[in-house]
Amino acid sequence: MSFYRGRLLRPFLAEIQRIDTQATTYDPVWRTPVVTYPGGVRTKSTAYQDPILLRAQIEVTADGVQQQTASGNTPDSRIVLVFHFRNLEAAGLVDANGLPMLRVNDRLTRLMRLNGQQLQVYPRPLYATEVQPTGFGLGGGRNLVIATYEDRPEGTQA
Repeated sequence: MSFYRGRLLRPFLAEIQRIDTQATTYDPVWRTPVVTYPGGVRTKSTAYQDPILLRAQIEVTADGVQQQTASGNTPDSRIVLVFHFRNLEAAGLVDANGLPMLRVNDRLTRLMRLNGQQLQVYPRPLYATEVQPTGFGLGGGRNLVIATYEDRPEGTQA
């Protein structure tokens, strides 16, 4: 049975670094990435896979908004990317259960035009806070994944 799955509107390329949960070291009690202080610098054991480029529709909700905190200004950016299941399937990013292999804590590092022209680089990456399969094309075929990427505030660390 054939069905229409729709398409992305005005797609761009998003560079995503997927979290590597197998290579990340976790605290056995708290189940969070281990934090060390080599040379007095706070370092998390979180590991990421090599960057991949995925076609995405971009919905900017806030970019570089400054929030005042006790330790100074903290940038507050939020970008929603819409991915098409067809592109995720082609990249091998749909698991055996039909779920996208994009996860919370994946990083968005840059946005580009389809021709490779760079639009924006995020020196402090935005992190996925929500990944939600949604949308069904005409005839019942799944077609969209909505992922929200946001700043992580950097405040005073203990």
